Amino acid sequence: MRQINFIEVGMENFGPYIEEMVLPFENDKLTLITGPNGIGKTMSLEALPFTLFGETCKKAKGDDVVNTRIGKNCHTWVKFAINDDVYIVNRYHKYKSLGNTVLIQKNGEEPYLKGHREVLPEIEKLICSKKSFTNTLMFGQKVKDFFTDLVDSDKKEIFRKILDLDIYTEWYKQADLDLKAIKEKIQRVLEQAGIDSGVLSTVNNQIEILFKQKSDFEKQKKDKIEAAKKSIEDSQRLLEGWEVDRNKCTTTQEDLDKIQLSIDDYKTQINHHENEKNTNILKLNNSRDAKKAELTAAGNAAKEQVVRENRKTIEEMTEQHNDEIKKITDELNKVNESISSNDSQLSSIATEKRITVAEITKLNSSVDLSGVCPTCRREIDDDCREHIQSELNSLNDKKYILNSEEETLQTQQVKLESKLKEIKKKKEDSDLSFKILKNNLLSTEEKQMVEIGNKMGTALDKVDELANEQEKLISKDYEEQIKLLNKKLEEALSIKEVIKDTLEKIKEIDKAIVGLQQEIKRYEYTLKLAEEEEYDVGQLAAYQMQKQQLELAIQESKTKQDELKVEEDLSAFWKAAWSPTGIPSMLIDESIPFMNKKVSEYLDKLSNGRYIVSFDTLAETKAGEFRDKISVNVLDTYTRANSRIQLSGGQTRLVDIATILTLGDLQSNIQDVNINILLFDEIFDSLDEENIGFVANILNQLKIGKSIYLISHTQVDQLEADEILELK
Repeated sequence: MRQINFIEVGMENFGPYIEEMVLPFENDKLTLITGPNGIGKTMSLEALPFTLFGETCKKAKGDDVVNTRIGKNCHTWVKFAINDDVYIVNRYHKYKSLGNTVLIQKNGEEPYLKGHREVLPEIEKLICSKKSFTNTLMFGQKVKDFFTDLVDSDKKEIFRKILDLDIYTEWYKQADLDLKAIKEKIQRVLEQAGIDSGVLSTVNNQIEILFKQKSDFEKQKKDKIEAAKKSIEDSQRLLEGWEVDRNKCTTTQEDLDKIQLSIDDYKTQINHHENEKNTNILKLNNSRDAKKAELTAAGNAAKEQVVRENRKTIEEMTEQHNDEIKKITDELNKVNESISSNDSQLSSIATEKRITVAEITKLNSSVDLSGVCPTCRREIDDDCREHIQSELNSLNDKKYILNSEEETLQTQQVKLESKLKEIKKKKEDSDLSFKILKNNLLSTEEKQMVEIGNKMGTALDKVDELANEQEKLISKDYEEQIKLLNKKLEEALSIKEVIKDTLEKIKEIDKAIVGLQQEIKRYEYTLKLAEEEEYDVGQLAAYQMQKQQLELAIQESKTKQDELKVEEDLSAFWKAAWSPTGIPSMLIDESIPFMNKKVSEYLDKLSNGRYIVSFDTLAETKAGEFRDKISVNVLDTYTRANSRIQLSGGQTRLVDIATILTLGDLQSNIQDVNINILLFDEIFDSLDEENIGFVANILNQLKIGKSIYLISHTQVDQLEADEILELK
């Protein structure tokens, strides 16, 4: 059996612990950790899962566990032995030059692994996974993932770790890869066979086509020879007709060149007249634009003059208004200062009045109730009474004077506030008057601008009207001359088109003659080829050879498919065997009787047989069907409650204790390993006195060969701990 003995866990700047703290694990010993809330009892044990797995049972990690006062140099370590080998795991966070890392070393040698990603798989290989740890070795007070609370997938994961089923997962993955590879091979063979069959069908069709082509070839050869001879005869007759038409055409290129010279001359004269007209119109437009620019500049100058005069008037009005507002503001500030001063004096008088009234009340109360002088603490005689009365008179006079001063200041305050309203009204009237005058000036300015713009627009329209009339006269003079030249140009263009059409007809006749001569040569060549052409049987022979090769390849594909189908069935069998529902499920099923036996033994000791808990690998759905699912069945034989939800907090606690101890025994039995620690945080929470006694008895029985740490506030006497560690 593999023996795992935890030796110690240590911490520094971890949680509440600044100074180095070490918890030793001594076999055959039950240690109780007590202390007030917030002292760090839970964190002392949480250093163990944090060091091994990088997070506490409550999933705190990284900066969450660093001492908040120091804020750095967090260091935790765990020392344990496996048979004769001693391991030390050191985890650092924000630590000097090491930063954030974890190291594992063996038998005092240099660390052989470094970093969380490398060390965590090694820890799970040497000891167990975090979920196994929190469900077999450590009972956390606020941990939410106890075995009975986990979803089915997490329960199965714990079973995989405890039963060492990970190797089946690897085999399942490999079998799945092998099956996929075989299916891909089958698919490729099928695809190739399909391709070969398709090609074979095409080849057969092509062979049929080639046989038909051979028959058609002989017939076509005969038809080609006859057609070529007839085409030669037809072309020769057409050639003779075109040659007759060509002799009838007498027009030459020289006639076309002469008429083109006349056309160019007419166009030159037309362009000359157009240019003269456009030049005169351009001069007229330039003169018009200059006049309009002159009128626009004069109008803009008039507008600017109006704006300058109005702006100057507004600036003078604004300056006068600002001077007036400044005087009003100064007067307003003085009144506000006076009001503020009066408020301060009234507050001071009110305070002094309260003190005076309090002193009068104190003197009267002391004399009336105790008969003892409040100053010297002696019994009041006539002299003392006369002295007290004198003080009372003096205080009453002071009170009267303060009341008078307060009344005077309040009267002044009312007057000042009235004056403040008058000044504010004066300021508002001044602002309103200034605004009205300014708006009137701006309105007048706008009207003047509109009037200037209207006059300027009328003048510009008049300039355009005169210019347009002159432009019409200029255009009329030139249009008559251009019209006459255009008429002559049209007549010349018409003659040119006739000449061009005749020349094009000559070109077409010459082209047709050349084409027919070439066509006769092609027909003669075609006739020669047709007479010499023989059918090529090489392609037909090639297709027949390809057909034989394809038929052989298709037969080989069928043989390969049969071989691969055997391999596919074998791979599918092993994939199903290694899957979670195969051999691993069978191994889990085989562990259920052991678990049911052990959990019953623990519950007998914890509840005198009141609770019955059993594990099952089948769960019934609402539809009445069964599916593969790890379920935990609970029964309270007293109340007949048959689900975890129906149990109280204390009852649930007993079920969790029995379950975690059972899983620990299962892990020890299956993996042939013995781990020497059990850690419990507030295990007695929600339990009554009787159940506390049952749990304490079991713990004392379990400590043989183990080191048990237990955190609790109470039940020190019932527990009979070997050592009590009180944190302060």
